[in-house]
Amino acid sequence: MRKGSVFFSDNGSPELTGADIKRISGILKAFSVPVNLRVSASVYRLTADDENTFASVKEISENSGLSEETVMECVSRELIEYLTEKEDQGGVYRFEGMYMNIIPVLSLLGL
Repeated sequence: MRKGSVFFSDNGSPELTGADIKRISGILKAFSVPVNLRVSASVYRLTADDENTFASVKEISENSGLSEETVMECVSRELIEYLTEKEDQGGVYRFEGMYMNIIPVLSLLGL
């Protein structure tokens, strides 16, 4: 448990396949870029409390302290595969369900 996040593991299969390692390294690469991490942390803060909430580029920009142009570059390039955009309201984002816990997991590494 760290910063209010609780994770459980059954430790049933701690071995990683080559495909697992490739996928994990790809995710870590995308989130190792400081601006991507700032944008991601803002998306998480703005949307974590309600699974129906999406954050606009303007909200993400204000929350992260980055320009709207920088936010758009991040969400349309490296982060796009981890986010979902609300179809009827283009320009609003949240983490795709299976990626919602990336930020809390990464915060565990920042001990």
